[in-house]
Amino acid sequence: MVLDQSLDAFTGQLRKASDMAKKRPDKVRVGCVWFDILWKDDRWERSSNSIAQCDSKCHTLTFGNCATGTHLAASFAHELFHAAAYVISRNDDSIKCEDAADIAGYQFVDVWIDNPEVFDWWISLVKGDTQ
Repeated sequence: MVLDQSLDAFTGQLRKASDMAKKRPDKVRVGCVWFDILWKDDRWERSSNSIAQCDSKCHTLTFGNCATGTHLAASFAHELFHAAAYVISRNDDSIKCEDAADIAGYQFVDVWIDNPEVFDWWISLVKGDTQ
């Protein structure tokens, strides 16, 4: 009886963790800076002429409804790259190719370590488990 209850509790925790991984994140930490993540509708996409953008001054990443699955995963990684570039260089426009590679490495290690739930959500996009 106790073992069954423990197993049920554990299974419930796994389900909750799985559901959380598929939930769209509302913030992500990039280095020492927290970026809010905004999810917008089609009107925003039409008015901004973009499906996603990074506003480094306001610390926001904004995404429209058009991108799904691997396209959204790629757009998310793209905007994270902009955020990481801002955090590392503080908007220095002279980023060279080697610097860009360092930023990408920083992004995919430090950002994911600081945000495992966002990484799980991003992986679920790549696998096609969620939008």
